[in-house]
Amino acid sequence: MAEYFDAIKIEMMLDGETWTDVSADVIAPIDVKQGVLSSDPLQRVANTGTMSFMLNNSASNSAGLLGYYAPSNANCRTGFDIGLPVRLMMTYDGREKCKFTGRIPANGINVIPGELGTRKTAVTVTDFMDATAKYEVELPQFTTNKTLSEIMTLLVADMPIKPEYEDYDTGDYTYAAVFDLVRPKTRLMQEFGALALSEMGYIYITHSWTHDEILKAESKSARFENPLLTELIINTSESGYLLMEDGGYLLQEDEDKLHLDELQSAWAIAESHMAMKTTYNNHYVNRVTAKVYPRQEDSENQILFSLQKPLSLDAGETREEYRVTFKDPTGGGARVTSRSMETPVATTDYTMNSEDDGTGDDLTADLSVTVTYGTNGAVYTLENTGETDGYITKLQARGKGIYTYDPIEYSAEDETSQAAVGIYNRTIDMKYQDDFEVAKEGAEFICSNYSGIGSVPETAQMAANLSAKHMWAFLQLEISDGVYVSETVTGIDSYYIINGYEFSILDNQHVLFTWHLMPSNIYGWQLGVDGRSELDLTTRIRR
Repeated sequence: MAEYFDAIKIEMMLDGETWTDVSADVIAPIDVKQGVLSSDPLQRVANTGTMSFMLNNSASNSAGLLGYYAPSNANCRTGFDIGLPVRLMMTYDGREKCKFTGRIPANGINVIPGELGTRKTAVTVTDFMDATAKYEVELPQFTTNKTLSEIMTLLVADMPIKPEYEDYDTGDYTYAAVFDLVRPKTRLMQEFGALALSEMGYIYITHSWTHDEILKAESKSARFENPLLTELIINTSESGYLLMEDGGYLLQEDEDKLHLDELQSAWAIAESHMAMKTTYNNHYVNRVTAKVYPRQEDSENQILFSLQKPLSLDAGETREEYRVTFKDPTGGGARVTSRSMETPVATTDYTMNSEDDGTGDDLTADLSVTVTYGTNGAVYTLENTGETDGYITKLQARGKGIYTYDPIEYSAEDETSQAAVGIYNRTIDMKYQDDFEVAKEGAEFICSNYSGIGSVPETAQMAANLSAKHMWAFLQLEISDGVYVSETVTGIDSYYIINGYEFSILDNQHVLFTWHLMPSNIYGWQLGVDGRSELDLTTRIRR
C-alpha cells in the first residue's frame, strides 16, 4: 500500500524572523540536489546544493494578486526578494524534518512575463555551499598547530552568513602551518577543498531532526568509525507500547498510550524496487601522486614588501584599502607568507617628502600609517594629516617569512595494471600537509582501491511512497550513512555510503529520490574492530 506524507511545506522567512508557509502558491515539481554528486574519490567537498520550484504569480494565488511574486511589481509580497531564507519541511508519521534550507541567490528569481502567459515565477534556492563558493578568504592570520575542527572554525568565523549549526570532527592530523598558502581571491570553497584533501575527509551540508542545516567536516577516520548501516524508525502504528510492572499501559496526559521508539532492521535496497545507474571502473587509476608542502622559515626579520615607485598623497587625503602582496626577498620566486610582522616605524619603514624623488621637505611626521597584516600580504590606510601635498617615497613591511619552494611528491603505482591498460594518473594536492609519510599513505590508499574497483552503483533511485521503510529511508538517511545494495545482472553485492542525493516532489505528495553512492569497502577492513571485520557481513572480498 502506498504511503503519503502528513505535510510537505515550503516556508519563507519573509519578515526576517519567523517562517511563513507559502505552500498554497507552490507549483510542483520541487527539485532538490545536495552533497557530493559523484563517486570521484578526490571530490571531497559538496557541490552547491539547490532547490527549485515555481510560484503562482497570477491572480489565482493566495493573495488574489497578479505579480505577487514579482519583486518589481507594486503587488509583490512583502519580503519576497533575493537573500530570502527558504526551507522545505516534510512530515511523516508525526515527525517533521527539514530536507533543504538556503537562500535565494542574486539570480534566483525569474518572473515569467506576459499577462496572458503562464504567470509563474521560477525560484532557485541555494544552500550554504553557494556562499562558500563566492566568499573570498581575505588576509587570514597565520597560525600553527591546528586540527580540522579548529581550522574550519577559523575559516567560517568571518563569513557574513553562517550555517545554522556547525559539526566538525577533531581530525586525524595537527597541521603545523595554517593559511600560509592562501592566495588573494581564494574562495572559501577552494580552501575547504585543500583542507579536505589534506585530511582525506569530507565537507558537506546535512540535516537532522533537531537542526535544519549542519555544516559537517569529516575526518579521514570518520567513515571507519561510523556504523555501516543506520537503523530506521518504525511507524508509530507498528511499534509497541511502554508497559508498567503490572502489565498495564503507561499513559500520556491525554490518556493515549506511550509508544516505544522502536527501530527496524538496517536498510537494504532490493533491485526490484529501484532504478540503478552503474559504471565499470569509472574512476580507475593506477598511478597516484600526492604532494605535501614542507616550509622554510626566517629566523630574523626580512623585508617582504617594498614600495617600487613614489605614491602621491595630497594634503588631507586618506588612501584606504591600499593592498600589497609579500615577495621573496631573495628573488627565488617562492610562495611567501609571514609568521610575524613588525609595526611600521617612521623613517625606518615609511617616509614622505614634498618631491617625488625624495628631496624637498621631509613630511614624514604628517604621514599616518595603519596596517592590517595577513598571511600573504597587507592592507594599508595612509593619511596625509598635513597641509602640504606629498609623496610617499618609502613604504616597506618587515617580518619573518615562510617559504614554500617545492612540494615533495610521492607516487604510488600499480605496474601490473599499467602494463595491461596503460597509465591512469591522478594527483592529490595536500596543501596543509608537510609530512611525506602522509603523502605516501594517501597515494597508496587511492591507488590500491581504485586500480581494480570494477562495477559500482553510481546512483540508486527509488520512490519514497512505495512503503513505510522507503519513506523512512528517504526522510531519515543523510550523507555519510550506509546502505546495502544488491543487483543480479551487474553482480553488485556490497555496502555503500551515501555521498549526496537528489529528489523530486512530483505532485506535492509523491517523491522520487536518488542517492549518489561511494563504495564503502575502500575505507578498509579493520582487523579486530566489531562492525568492521566480519567476513561476508561487514567486510567482503572484492571480486
